[in-house]
Amino acid sequence: MSNDRGETWESITSTMNVNAFFSISFKGDDIYLGTYKGVFVSKNQGNSWNEINNGIDRFPIVNVFISDSILFALSDSYLYRSNDNGSHWNTVENVYSPDYMTSYKNNLYGCSNGGGVIFSSDAGLTWEKINDGLFSLYALSLATNGTKLFVGIQGGVYELQEDGRTWKVANSGLPVSGGDNIHTFISKGDTLYAGTHGAGIIHSLDGGGKWLYGNCEMFFNIINALTVKGNKIFTGTDNGIFVSEDNGNSWNNIDTTILNSVINGFLSYDNRILAFSKGNGIYSSIDEGNSWNSINNGFTNCNINILVKYNNNIIAGTDSGIFSSLDGEFNWQKMNNELNDKSIKSLAVNGSTIYAGTNQKGFYFSPDGGISWYPKNDFTGIISYEYLSINSILIKGDTLLIGTSSMNGTSSGLFYSTFNNSTWYHIGRIDGVNALTYSNSYLIAGGASIWVSTYVQIMDVDKINFPSPQTFVLSQNFPNPFNPTTKIKYFIPKTSLVTIKVYDILGKEVTTLVNEEKSPGNYEVEFNGKSLASGIYFYRLQAGGFVETKKMILLK
Repeated sequence: MSNDRGETWESITSTMNVNAFFSISFKGDDIYLGTYKGVFVSKNQGNSWNEINNGIDRFPIVNVFISDSILFALSDSYLYRSNDNGSHWNTVENVYSPDYMTSYKNNLYGCSNGGGVIFSSDAGLTWEKINDGLFSLYALSLATNGTKLFVGIQGGVYELQEDGRTWKVANSGLPVSGGDNIHTFISKGDTLYAGTHGAGIIHSLDGGGKWLYGNCEMFFNIINALTVKGNKIFTGTDNGIFVSEDNGNSWNNIDTTILNSVINGFLSYDNRILAFSKGNGIYSSIDEGNSWNSINNGFTNCNINILVKYNNNIIAGTDSGIFSSLDGEFNWQKMNNELNDKSIKSLAVNGSTIYAGTNQKGFYFSPDGGISWYPKNDFTGIISYEYLSINSILIKGDTLLIGTSSMNGTSSGLFYSTFNNSTWYHIGRIDGVNALTYSNSYLIAGGASIWVSTYVQIMDVDKINFPSPQTFVLSQNFPNPFNPTTKIKYFIPKTSLVTIKVYDILGKEVTTLVNEEKSPGNYEVEFNGKSLASGIYFYRLQAGGFVETKKMILLK
């Protein structure tokens, strides 16, 4: 508690045998805390606390919401209601507990990450789902400006319509964000399309200035790849290949034999489309995608990350090096060279030179069709290439641009160099780039958001470092739900001893992810739940006097 506007603080919970607090709410002079041991109340400004869990049998309580004289306690799965200031609690039947609640026009609304939005018109006694129009059920927040109610989901913002049951997109001009969202770009006519992880396909009619959500009927929202063949748009997803013949308004699965394949990308040339996948190699179609055949003869690793055309040959980047169809008949041969056993994430061709970006092994180029390779890894003063995943390569004139993500939370994003220069220069204020494209004189980079800049502006930038955040931030893990790994990003504004710990639903510590001093900057840590059971878990960041806890779902 602080009595001087935050200049100094004193603990008001030292008498409680609780070390994980999730929420604080006020009702008049009373203070209610949601903790991993349930609900506590103080009626004397925090000098003493009483446990009020009569009727609550599911812990922790992650939020306490107060509506007029009614109290609600939100656990991981059960919603509890009290009409006597918490002396007694009753379980609300036939409803999964929301993560967050709000009131709007004398009604109650709740949202949850995976359950969407629920609604009650009788003070929380009964609830119903109202998810019509929402693109995703991963509802993260609710907000009202007095006259309108909005929900923030994984993939955008939606507004509740006058009927009180349906939602409409309210994203005009809103940058896409939330995780490593943008994974691919493609142009068709004057329209630029972007494939996202979490928001399906979005499009721009003005070269990337404003992005719109289409009428998507794909029933999925993880888009790994896009390509155009004739009047058709093909998309590669975690559930096979889909095609649209009406500019993305409707989609059809075109070959059920590869329905469960994770499609990483496409290569389209002449009358052929090649689709490369994770684990199932490469599929080929010569009839505009109506039928597909597997062409994997010679592969020792069928995790294909990238394909490019080099003269009359196809070069494949895999998790164990580079393969080539030297005979033009798709009998793949491994190119034994300096890139053996390296995970190849990106490839590009310029004249007789092939460029390759790897996962944590650097950037290479070959002037002789892949026979010999030379490193180009001078990131001096910025980052070691051993921390970078080079996800995309774009060639413009004599300039190379690479989109990268970092393995240890240090500077990543966009770098540029020239053909005759061994040094890479960092273009700041951009983090975690998955895809690059050039459209209508604009350079467009996609990652956790979309960045647009003129090519001239980019080239005028030398080395710019990321600005340090001004406050501690703990981001929602992504993906969520996850199986078995997920990533947690956090931001440190000043040098601090940082700990990040994971707890199970009972408040028992599962593991410590971070326990060390960190300098100011952006960081990311991975959590692996391979040995854990499905369920709700919590991760908690503590740095100096800052503490924040978030919920994540392991779903096997």
